[in-house]
Amino acid sequence: MSNDLELISAVRLTKTIDTNVQEFDGIMLTIEAMDADDVSVPVFVFQREVINEAESTPDVRDKAFFSNVASPNDWQELPIGVPEDEDIVLFLYHKIQVFVRTAADAEYIWTEVSKDVRALIEHHKFMLSLLVGEPDEILEID
Repeated sequence: MSNDLELISAVRLTKTIDTNVQEFDGIMLTIEAMDADDVSVPVFVFQREVINEAESTPDVRDKAFFSNVASPNDWQELPIGVPEDEDIVLFLYHKIQVFVRTAADAEYIWTEVSKDVRALIEHHKFMLSLLVGEPDEILEID
C-alpha cells in the first residue's frame, strides 16, 4: 500500500492547451494536479504498455498511457511515480498529456477529468470527516 490513509482535501487542476504541435495535426491538452503549496498530487492512473521484449527497443519499453483518474482504491494501492519494477503495470502520476483533434474534444476531456477529480476529493473529504468524528456519529444502521 503506497499511501497509508493519506487523504487529500483539495487539488488545483491546471489546463494548458498547445495548438502548435508539429508532429500532430491537433491540440495537446496538458492537465496537472497540484496542492495549495504547488506540490504535485498524483491523481492520475497510468498503465505501462506491455511489450514483447524481443520486438521492442529500450525507448519503447518505457511508454505509459493515461488510464483514468484514480479511484479511492487506486489512491491507496498504486505506487506513486514510475516504478523501477517493470512488472508493475499501473502507477499514479500528477500530470497527463492528451492529443486531441479539436478544442471541443479538449474541453470535453477537461470537464470529465475535473468531475472525476472532484469526486475523488469529495470521497476523501468524507473519509476525513469520519476520521475526526466520534464513533457514534460515524454511521447509523437501522
